[in-house]
Amino acid sequence: MSESVVHVSELTKVFKVPEREPGLRAAAKSLIRRQTRDVHAVEPISFDIESGEVVGFLGPNGAGKTTTIRTLLGFLRPSARKLEVLGGSPARNPTLRRRIGYLPRDLRSAPASTGRHPFPSVAALPGARVLVPRPHVRSAAT
Repeated sequence: MSESVVHVSELTKVFKVPEREPGLRAAAKSLIRRQTRDVHAVEPISFDIESGEVVGFLGPNGAGKTTTIRTLLGFLRPSARKLEVLGGSPARNPTLRRRIGYLPRDLRSAPASTGRHPFPSVAALPGARVLVPRPHVRSAAT
């Protein structure tokens, strides 16, 4: 049996969303005393992913799929419980975040782009190491 590379135990994510009545008076009042409500983006979820497994998240819009993935990547901090990726917390460890890859479904490039098109963008990311071979120039002997 393989070791878990992702361990999630009772993960939740709650966002505080500001609320106010419509109108100018309510807007001014909300600057002094802000009312918020909790939005539960991810209800308690637990799972393990072992080395070599390929995992997909399926569910309706608003089910918390993207929020869960962003939390696993360290872009968001979980509201409660335990989350480990490769033995640590991605939200607290930038070195660990560099070891995690993510390819979103909606990654798009220009219609006329070539296979080399994304390299300059990726190479510009902090800490990125992209090796692009130099084009070979051949001269024809006459």
